[in-house]
Amino acid sequence: MSHLSESENKMRLELYEQGLSDCAIARKIKRDPSVVRLWRLKRKLASNYPRVGWAHPEHIAFLKRAFEAYRLRRKGLDDVQVAVALSVDVKKARRLIGVALMQLCRRDKACPYKALLPEHGLTSKEAT
Repeated sequence: MSHLSESENKMRLELYEQGLSDCAIARKIKRDPSVVRLWRLKRKLASNYPRVGWAHPEHIAFLKRAFEAYRLRRKGLDDVQVAVALSVDVKKARRLIGVALMQLCRRDKACPYKALLPEHGLTSKEAT
């Protein structure tokens, strides 16, 4: 078992205290994120990015954009117009619309993303 040097341990702790995620710390110290996660758990440190239910905040932001793309598509805009409205390329717009459809079709009633639907004027029945 490898022991950390005092300087490496100090560096990890400083990065953690700056609010960096396990992945961001791992990139800075050139280690696998699982190594950083184990280091953090052994020291009983909480994650700097707690999840909402089981969803990461960045994932929720992505899905909000996906639902917005889907809403625009339902209003009659074509893929190019949706891409222009969201300032993305057409391929990304199509991906966003597809992701929104997948989430709308989910049968998981406990899915936290369902709470995002009314915000965009959508219901899970719209996918059918």
